[in-house]
Amino acid sequence: MKLKKLRVIVILVLIISCKSNDKKETDAEYITKSTIINFSDSIYGEINPNIELLSGVLAYTSWIKIRGPETGGNKYFRDLKEYLDPYKKHDAFKIAEKLTRRGFTYDAPPNLALRLGPLPELENINGYSEYLIDRAWNEGILEDFRLALRDLAIVSKFDKFYNSNIENYSNYINRSMNGMEPEKITKWLSNFYGWSGSEFHLVFAPAMFPGGGYGSSIELDNKLIVNQVLRARGTSLNEPILPTGLDLSFLTIHELSHSFINPSNEKIKEIFNNQELLDIFNPVKELMEKQAYPEAPIFFNELLVRAVTLIALKDIYNIDDKIYNRLLESEKERGFYLIKESIDELNSYRKMREIYPRFDSYLPIYYKNITMIDG
Repeated sequence: MKLKKLRVIVILVLIISCKSNDKKETDAEYITKSTIINFSDSIYGEINPNIELLSGVLAYTSWIKIRGPETGGNKYFRDLKEYLDPYKKHDAFKIAEKLTRRGFTYDAPPNLALRLGPLPELENINGYSEYLIDRAWNEGILEDFRLALRDLAIVSKFDKFYNSNIENYSNYINRSMNGMEPEKITKWLSNFYGWSGSEFHLVFAPAMFPGGGYGSSIELDNKLIVNQVLRARGTSLNEPILPTGLDLSFLTIHELSHSFINPSNEKIKEIFNNQELLDIFNPVKELMEKQAYPEAPIFFNELLVRAVTLIALKDIYNIDDKIYNRLLESEKERGFYLIKESIDELNSYRKMREIYPRFDSYLPIYYKNITMIDG
């Protein structure tokens, strides 16, 4: 593998209360399904209507000033914003701004959108997770936002915009997935985390910026639905520039790992009251706050994801020791000073799979051992 291509690893690893009436819902045809392309039995490329509606709403909040495109945005983004412009005084935009000011940003809005049922109903079929409620400060505003998005989809006839872009959506997905080997990655992740029957969705978001992605997951009927939201670069004025090939592969390992690790940590969140874990986080707290990892649970999510990503890169792509050590040092420089120790612990987990068949069953052991290390 060429060194030029591998350099991308450094970047990526370091890296409403408006209710609608029932008549409106039955008087028109609305979107019920995403644009989905099946790349294997368990891997899907997708552009999700919920995410596209959300992207259009966030484009009118102060969030776009922080995480928006460097230019005026790609043509698709401009078209989406123009389509929703006549409705910008709708409650959906007001509540989105209120949530933004509360810190309901980064992964939280896409996480919410993907937990809801399809448009236009946007049913709360998966419930609001404790993580989302904590990020929003309370459950009520999440319900208000859901109802407002639902109403906005109906009054704006958002299905017309979405359906007019279906051919574009298919082109975006196919272009991004070209040259990627998703089966290798998802097989490795399923084996490592011990989840059987997982379903992986690479959810491309051509009107979210800048680059990179977010991971989220939903557990349904003993099946883990793993979502990776992939944002566009904010540099194009024409077609959206979405991750492709090796870039997409490396990013996928990182973001899909969040979909396994974050929920596993949430199940044992009481453990983060342990002073010894706080003592690990506190020396780098200020540095982590600058990187949007302001609390111990978020820090450990990221530390574990980065450790797993390095293990996967070694396994799947057989990167040489020189590059591996450079990546390891990069992570330490960013404040993840226990990255090597975490990798050692995770490799111990791999040797004890008969005792710990799933990653979440091993996590308490990881935390017990990591607190015994003098960083």
